Amino acid sequence: GIMNWLLALVGIFGVIGFAIAGILYLTAAGDEDRINTAKKAMLYAIIGAIVALLGLVALKAAESMLGANSNF
Repeated sequence: GIMNWLLALVGIFGVIGFAIAGILYLTAAGDEDRINTAKKAMLYAIIGAIVALLGLVALKAAESMLGANSNF
């Protein structure tokens, strides 16, 4: 259903975010500002993935509490 697609998209964006943050970190070459930027990017990627997953969990919980038989 659509929830599985959303979960897959969240996973893909999370991996892309981690990859970008990793590349930023590797290319920083000791530059403190760029290292801090890379660390912030990694933090935001983690927070974004957690928030999205919590949102999906909350939707699933609400759906089961309401007893909805929708196509999620």
